[in-house]
Amino acid sequence: MNPCHICKTETKNSCSNCKQVFYCSAEHQKQHWKEHKKNCHPFKVATNDVLGRHMVAARTIKPFEIILKEAPLFRGPSQLTPPVCLGCLNAIDPKDYINCEKCGWPLCGDECAHKSEHIYECELTAMRNKKANIQEFTSPHPLYQCLSTARCLMLRDKDVERWNKINELESLEDQRRGSMQWKADYESVCKFILK
Repeated sequence: MNPCHICKTETKNSCSNCKQVFYCSAEHQKQHWKEHKKNCHPFKVATNDVLGRHMVAARTIKPFEIILKEAPLFRGPSQLTPPVCLGCLNAIDPKDYINCEKCGWPLCGDECAHKSEHIYECELTAMRNKKANIQEFTSPHPLYQCLSTARCLMLRDKDVERWNKINELESLEDQRRGSMQWKADYESVCKFILK
């Protein structure tokens, strides 16, 4: 028995989707639905010392059932990538591309120059007063290694809500510190951004 979310009457009836909120009647469930539907998920978030923050099923989840849809907090190119369009992240055709007028980064076309994804490195590059000069399009380019990290860091000043969500994510810094990947990232990304 659990208290009804509306009137606190003891009940065993729960929301059939999430099994986490209880109602004594269908009327009370309908009354609360507008508020509850935002958080009506068949899982709950738990934390422990072994797994850190993780999801636990609150009911039996059917095979192939979609339980969560969300957009990424930000998008950026892979660390090891040949040059890609920084507006849409598609591969650059060496025979058919443009350079952004403000920053020099290669783009598919004018429509990608105005996409929100490109604004961050465009502004950062323009502040350096030195345009990007990409000539090689077949192998990974070192300038692309830091772009996703830079886009993420620029959210601090450009989009506080998304920045706060990133800060809620669990950091694996302590577990990764000293590893080969950590050292490589520090040398190629952190030092470059600081410089």
